[in-house]
Amino acid sequence: MNLRDLSDSEDDEVVYPESPLQASVQPIGSTSVDNPSDRKYTPSDISLITNILRENEIGSFVVGSAALRYYGCRLVLSFVAIAVPGILHDRATQLLKDTENLVYLGIKPDWVPAGPSLNYPEFKLKDTTLKIILVPDVAWGLRCEPTNIQTDEITQLPYPNLPHFMQSLLKTKDLNFLELLVDGQDSSLEWGFNNLDFGMHSWKRAAWEKCVAEKQKRIPREKSKDFYATRFRRKSVEE
Repeated sequence: MNLRDLSDSEDDEVVYPESPLQASVQPIGSTSVDNPSDRKYTPSDISLITNILRENEIGSFVVGSAALRYYGCRLVLSFVAIAVPGILHDRATQLLKDTENLVYLGIKPDWVPAGPSLNYPEFKLKDTTLKIILVPDVAWGLRCEPTNIQTDEITQLPYPNLPHFMQSLLKTKDLNFLELLVDGQDSSLEWGFNNLDFGMHSWKRAAWEKCVAEKQKRIPREKSKDFYATRFRRKSVEE
């Protein structure tokens, strides 16, 4: 599951993340700044933003709940967070302010795992439901560098690659997002042992083991554990 499909099927769970980062998550089109005539945004609309940044030599990738959705989580999005290198955040903000088809909505308070609430600029793409929050990568424990970016083959949207994304959630101690990502990918213990760096911090390894071990505990009652490996993924035929 990724942003290619923005609809929600009846037999899949739609989750509203409990992290303070997504405390304002609600169905698209529900906020007062939306126009009833706005069309629902597509991945191409998000690409307009990332392409503008790239053409001005500013790297970026999609983060937050939109990235979780790309990696298999059924999430309702009210905005798309795009991260840029922290040192280029001010320049990127001014660039988007100067972009004709973007409306600057002001500063949006936003919680980040690595610290207290900070203020980040919010934009809306004209005539669409797309709202963008522009954030510095370092605030989320990420590094927007070529080696950490995975580009979707169809949409061409950039995301943190899976190991870097997963590592950032351990780094920032965002265990709620970690659980979501593990469930979206149906990650195994072995994958973490092979791809993550626990360093000298035994709690990171313990957090990973607990998160993976409790995948089935997070499956809601209305879904049969005989058919679901996680709250987002069905079991394979082999299982």
